[in-house]
Amino acid sequence: MKNYLVILLDKIRGRDAGVIGACLAFVVTLFCYIFGVGRTLMLFILTFVGYYIGTRYFSDEEQLKALLDKLFPPGKHY
Repeated sequence: MKNYLVILLDKIRGRDAGVIGACLAFVVTLFCYIFGVGRTLMLFILTFVGYYIGTRYFSDEEQLKALLDKLFPPGKHY
């Protein structure tokens, strides 16, 4: 998966910013047409939250353990 992202970023890097913006606007408009505005907004919000949690907590094992200890305190579950 990482190789595909690197290849995609290499292809995009030389392009005009207007072309990239137009493609992103097309994708967002397509999502709004298919799913509706509310569901599209929720999709983008949850995607951002998932990205934030993934980069913040899953990149470091100690932070993940601290998060799990906050959510499930030791000795509180049976």
